[in-house]
Amino acid sequence: MNKNTLIILLFFALLSCIRNMEKEMEIAEQLAQKGEYHDAIIILDNIIKENPQFIRAYTFKASYLSVIPGRESDAIKVLDDAIGIIPDCYSCYYTRGLLTSGPEAISDATIAIEGNKTDYGGYELRAMLRREEGDFTGAIEDVNKAIELNPLLIKDSIILTTRAGCYIELGEFEKANKDIELVLELDSTSNDAYFLMSMNLLKSGQSVKEAKHYFELAKKYGLEQEVAIVVEKLFE
Repeated sequence: MNKNTLIILLFFALLSCIRNMEKEMEIAEQLAQKGEYHDAIIILDNIIKENPQFIRAYTFKASYLSVIPGRESDAIKVLDDAIGIIPDCYSCYYTRGLLTSGPEAISDATIAIEGNKTDYGGYELRAMLRREEGDFTGAIEDVNKAIELNPLLIKDSIILTTRAGCYIELGEFEKANKDIELVLELDSTSNDAYFLMSMNLLKSGQSVKEAKHYFELAKKYGLEQEVAIVVEKLFE
């Protein structure tokens, strides 16, 4: 057998292997969609055993583990292991940032961004993490960058409420109001938007009565009870 023939045979063998793994990934996805996460994970474990460099198998496994009660730490360990094997597994950093919080999660989101600066998802994730950590200016910058990369996000209620909440904390009430109104145009039952409108009115020193009205709408449309109990005291 000459060298060229051997190369061709190896190429087709590799192609067949990839196709088989893709098929197995599809089966795992179908099982997960039916809530059969354990069976899906077994398939992914086999894929990882056969090809430790197959990145998606790790991220899918971590995602499935994360929705099984008590398995969140196992999900993170899967990603830790993947990053140890594949240091440039940027999707692993992204997923780990999604499953954790605090400065370490922000660091993971940043690494994911550095690996793919044209992917808006990394900026979107880091915006939410920065907001949680009180870096409101940084969060707004990330939201703006995400929208620049994907203009459709200007119609995404989650990213708009993230930015609106940051504007409120920074005292930029008019900008917050614009984002909140955009959200309500998209979803007139958004409890997050009504809650933020209430807080925007209160913090900007406007009508307490109007703020209370929006707060009641937020409760009507599903505001978390724990939040409602705390905020209720502001109107006493």
